Amino acid sequence: MIQKFFTLVIVLMTAGGLLAEEISLSASVDRNRVCLDEQINLRLEISGSAANPGNPQLPDLSDFTVFSSGRSQNISIINGQMSSSLIFNYILTPRHTG
Repeated sequence: MIQKFFTLVIVLMTAGGLLAEEISLSASVDRNRVCLDEQINLRLEISGSAANPGNPQLPDLSDFTVFSSGRSQNISIINGQMSSSLIFNYILTPRHTG
């Protein structure tokens, strides 16, 4: 199950390079192993020059119970260059061992 999760993270990280605009995606988790009654905190950060990079499309995570634990946005304009970042936080709880 953890391998599926990290495969998801890798797919999300590489998907950012496919977009036409200068947008980057980073994903991180707070732990590498999780027991059945524990949680993983997933943090996705989308940043770039786009005014609104949009929300990430998460693939099927049926092995986890997924809760959104918040979203934050930062927009800065420096020397006429606008950049923005969106941070999405998710809490994932495994539904079964594996």
